[in-house]
Amino acid sequence: IGAYASNGTTISPFTVGSQLTVSGTILKGSGLRGAINVVVDYGCAGDGITNDTTCISNAITAAGLSGSKVVYLPGGTYKVTGLTLTGDVEMMGDGVGKTIISSTTNAPILSLGPDGSFRGPYLHDLTIQGSPTAGTSQNGLVVDDGTYVYGVRVERVTSTGAGKYAMYVGNAFSSSFSDIILDNSANYLLFYNSNNMPSNRFTRIDFLNVRATGPVGARIYAGEFVCDSCNGLFNVVAASK
Repeated sequence: IGAYASNGTTISPFTVGSQLTVSGTILKGSGLRGAINVVVDYGCAGDGITNDTTCISNAITAAGLSGSKVVYLPGGTYKVTGLTLTGDVEMMGDGVGKTIISSTTNAPILSLGPDGSFRGPYLHDLTIQGSPTAGTSQNGLVVDDGTYVYGVRVERVTSTGAGKYAMYVGNAFSSSFSDIILDNSANYLLFYNSNNMPSNRFTRIDFLNVRATGPVGARIYAGEFVCDSCNGLFNVVAASK
């Protein structure tokens, strides 16, 4: 009995007293969460060439149906045309720069939305890589819903090179965003449009390189925006703000 290690291919055994307990003649798991490995369980390639949209989407659907499972993307580059992560599902990678979701399609790369009760997902430890020439429909990370979404968590994520915004936050409240790097997108790095959406928390957000086509780090269009320990632009062009 074991689980996949962080490289996504080898099995690490469970041990009694750690992940396993014995009750009489019954062996039980202790403190374990189910995780879906998109490479091993759903056949994703993660080679930066193969289109992995369908296999990742199928893994997300299965995670939602199974009850709050984790969708795990081991280190690699996953080429997609657009993904939606909804509800009480967690998506995790092996770290920024190790797990990369990549797209050159003129569409949002990764959208975070609600389940039936409007609760949002948890995303962490990966990079979202777009293309500044993809087109104005390509936002790197989108947190939004036609009504609203709440309880979204985004941690240790880099969004870079999008055709429009590196990150768009719309109808979301009571959500948290921390340790995020926004970089080198064709328009604003962050577009915040959260009117009457309270209690969003931003912590340790780094705004890096802006381009001449969008010389603004953060565009606060609507709503209250408070950012703690956030860093300004690293490399600027003329008239940057």
